[in-house]
Amino acid sequence: MTEIHVSRHEVGGVPVFALDGPTAPNPSLGLTFRVGRTDETAPLTGITHLVEHLILPASIGQPVDFNGTVDELFTSLWARGDVDDLLAFVASVVGLLARPPLERLEVERRTLLAEEATQSLGGPRQGLALRFGPHGPGLSGYQEYGLRKVTASDVEEWTESRFTQESAAMWISGVPIERLEIALAGGGKRHVPVVPAQLDDVRTPAVYAYGSGTGVCLSMLGELSGTTVLALDALADALIQRLRYELGLSYSINWTTQPLSAMLTQLTVTADVADADVPKWLDEAVGVLDRLAGVGPEASWLERTKRALNRYDTEPGRATSWLAWCAESELLGRSYQTHSEAVAEREEVTADEIARYLGDARGTLLVLGPGTTPVSSGFEEYPMSSTRRVHGKRHRPRGWRNRLRRHLREVELISGDEGVTLVMVGGQACTATYDTAAVCLRRPGERTLVSHDGFFINLDCDDWVDGDAVFDSIDTRMSDERTVRMDTNGDRFEQVDTPAGESA
Repeated sequence: MTEIHVSRHEVGGVPVFALDGPTAPNPSLGLTFRVGRTDETAPLTGITHLVEHLILPASIGQPVDFNGTVDELFTSLWARGDVDDLLAFVASVVGLLARPPLERLEVERRTLLAEEATQSLGGPRQGLALRFGPHGPGLSGYQEYGLRKVTASDVEEWTESRFTQESAAMWISGVPIERLEIALAGGGKRHVPVVPAQLDDVRTPAVYAYGSGTGVCLSMLGELSGTTVLALDALADALIQRLRYELGLSYSINWTTQPLSAMLTQLTVTADVADADVPKWLDEAVGVLDRLAGVGPEASWLERTKRALNRYDTEPGRATSWLAWCAESELLGRSYQTHSEAVAEREEVTADEIARYLGDARGTLLVLGPGTTPVSSGFEEYPMSSTRRVHGKRHRPRGWRNRLRRHLREVELISGDEGVTLVMVGGQACTATYDTAAVCLRRPGERTLVSHDGFFINLDCDDWVDGDAVFDSIDTRMSDERTVRMDTNGDRFEQVDTPAGESA
């Protein structure tokens, strides 16, 4: 195994992690900020993504290869090239943070809306939405509504408060530390990510049999520790062996983690499964998980996997990955850990520890799948109806023909001072109260209320008797701060994704 030697420095009040000894083939660096989707609110989702676009170069032919990402917790920028060009790249980013190029706001807004139109909110992102609703990490499973609302003043305020030296960390490889200059504005604070409680009505293990966007997705929560990677690898390898090579029920099985705080992560496994095979697939997958949670992986697997991870540490790109991990750990307030300490911790992980880890995660299991997904013994059905209804005026569908259609006789809209409840065929009901609703999405003649627990109440004014009065109440009670016009700039938005429930 090749040891990765890292030294910690501080430049301009920003912690910097430098790779010592042999470096990657090309000099590279990264700048990470502790701000991501989890820090936003539903009406302003996408503002961090917008800032990330604004502070990167806006033309082709740049002398460095660069990119940026925004995830649940971090905004990360990185570049590779000659040292002088990398230093100029950092200076450019810092300068754009000091004076955001607001003349590019509308171009980047349109670019991100085009990107959003092609992205899936399924799989891991949907798992977060179903657990947490339109709050914190759950916002990753919703559209970036704020792209239609964010103003230049919003961008300036968000940049000044979140992209500061207090929220930044950096890593460098092949770049002399003595040449590095970082002049980020101070005066902000490093925000500690707070994971909200799981939605009140969600009891796990649970099954959401209304589609996942990725076949079948297994979502669990687990502690971030030296056991995390080995535990997830053990589960994924066992699933691949059983479901791919022995039963042929899946071809592609993928797994990943999404850190949600310094101590908590989401673990997900996604697989392609034919709808007819889902019951068999899920029964076998849960059996694999239960076996591992009982006895852990075989000793031979554990030894072989540790050796493989040690070999991975010798690959050229591993050093920069470790540097980025050091920067993220710093921003989450974790105690600094050298690479050798992390490897030693990994080497000490036992099969029993993996079993306990997966046993704890098993209790948080949320299965996302198509309508053929069974709710097996020991699992709850994901709640598709609100437990609360508001009191107020009852509205029937408009038009006598609708009222005579038997299946619509039980459909009604209840509007009151508290909010609205939509009662659907079969008696299911979705409620949004004005004091807790996350956002109101507004189109001409239409309103969509996104409740605090993730239900979407889609309303067309012409569909309801006295619909105008209902809309007046919604527009009065939902403040401008919690309202997003979805028809901005003439863009078409024909439907709202419904990761945590749907009403029609």
